[in-house]
Parts: sequence; structure tokens; C-alpha cells
Amino acid sequence: MLPCSTLLVDFIGYVQGATAITDSLSTNNRAIVSLWLEQVSAGENFFLFLEALLILLMGGFFAAILHKKSLRTKKKDKLQARALMYATFATLALSSKGLFFIVGTLSFVNIIPAIYFPPLYWFGWHISLLWFLCFGYLFGLTFARSKKSYDTYYVTGIIFLFLFLTIFYNDRFFGVPLLPFHKTLQLRIHENTSIVEASEVFFQNSLLLTYSVSLHLFLWIGLFLFVAYKIYRRARRYKDESAKRATALLAASFGGMGLIGIVWLLLLSNNLSLLITLSFPATLVIMVLFYFSIINIYKHGRYSRL
Repeated sequence: MLPCSTLLVDFIGYVQGATAITDSLSTNNRAIVSLWLEQVSAGENFFLFLEALLILLMGGFFAAILHKKSLRTKKKDKLQARALMYATFATLALSSKGLFFIVGTLSFVNIIPAIYFPPLYWFGWHISLLWFLCFGYLFGLTFARSKKSYDTYYVTGIIFLFLFLTIFYNDRFFGVPLLPFHKTLQLRIHENTSIVEASEVFFQNSLLLTYSVSLHLFLWIGLFLFVAYKIYRRARRYKDESAKRATALLAASFGGMGLIGIVWLLLLSNNLSLLITLSFPATLVIMVLFYFSIINIYKHGRYSRL
């Protein structure tokens, strides 16, 4: 057997070696985090990252409040509880735009390949805004009804339509063509290529994505303006002035979101880079409009008990 002193020396050497490896890994992790923070705080990336973080945190906070309000109203008014549930889903969908962007920034430090950022950006665009449109539209319809909600087949049809748009939103994802007649996009992102430029090039090289975003924006404008009209018609039936003003404000917020869609559609054909950059502050504005107009309406008229 080896002497105890020899075993002790070997054990100390092993511990020192393991500690050195651990310290090295820790240093590497700190270097990656430091480099990531440096990248996301540089230039235009800082404002986009800050806006994405606000979208994620505010969306989660607002959704939690709407969910609690929905649970409290379930025994009193099932129809309006269902409307609040749709509003919760819409807010969560909108908050996912921030999550996809933050995950995409991991490409700055090569945790994920840089080629993945543009598809992550557009995937985040359509998951957040497309499904916000779906559930926001269902909220408006459900709110505007007096006694009965739209039947299950109608709601199911709307959801399946948006599922179809989600699946066929892009003809290539992560460099893999989803349709057989398209070639794999070879997009090379250099160190001096901005995330806006990379997302713009990806969009311009995807024909189906161009058509899908255009259809998405036409749906956005049409559905939100239609719901705004339905809610405004309901506002005119209220005798209580406070409830009438609150409902008119809700209709105005939906109309405002429809107008934002018109601006986006104009930018899509004239200034794509500006559309990409402004989509983050516009999303924050939409989230604030949507949440506070809903919270306001449930403090007035026949909804004061909610």
C-alpha cells in the first residue's frame, strides 16, 4: 500500500487540478457573459434590447393581472371572463416578441450560430403579433356580445386559420427550406453587419415571408378596425356616460392599433429597415393601449362589479 503522505499529496494535486478546471470554466463563463453584455449594450442594439426586455417583463406582469381578473369574474359573468382570458393570451403572445429577440442575441457570443438570428427575429414577429391579433380579435368580439359568445366552430375556425398562417409564414427556417422548390438561403453575417440589416436581407430573400407578412398586416388592419367599429356601436347603447366614455376609449385603442398596422404596411413597401427598428417601440405602445383600455372598461357601467 502507498504511504498516507503519498495519498494525501495525490489527493491535494487532484483537488488543485479540479479547482483549476472549475476556475477556468468559471472565467470562460464570465467572459461570455461580459462579452454578451458588451454586445447588447453597443449602439442600436442597446435600445432594441432594452425595448425587448420591457416588452417581456411588462407583458408577463399585465398578463398575470388580466388572468387574476378573469378568474375572479368566472362565477359572475362567464362571457366577460372568457373575454379576459383571450386578453391574457393576447398579452402573453405580444410579450413573446421580447423573448425571441433576447434569445436571438445569444448569437452575438456564438452560443447559437449567427445565421439563426434573422429567422428568430421574424419567427418572433409572427408568433407575437400574429397571435396577438388572433386573441385580441377574439377578445373584442367576445366583449361586444351582450349574452352569447360566438359559437365554438367560429372560434375554432379562426384559430385554425392562424395556425395555418403560422406554419406557412416562412419558406425557410434556420437555413432549412420548408418548401421543395426553394433553395437554402446562404446568408453570411459579418461582424459589421447589423441585426437590422441581417433581418432585412433575410426578408428580401424569402418570397413566401414577404407575402405572409403582407397578408398578416392586411388582416391586422381589417380585423382591428372591424372590432373597433363593433365596440363603438356598443358604446353608443350605454346610458351611463362614464361607461360610454370608457367603451369609446376601448374602441379608440383598437382603432389606433389598426392605424399602426397601416403605418407598418406603408413601411413594408418603402422602408423595411425602419419597420424592423420601429416594431419594438410600436409593440410597447400597442401593449399599453391594449392593457389600460381593458382595465379601464371593467371599472365602469355594468362591469363595475368585476
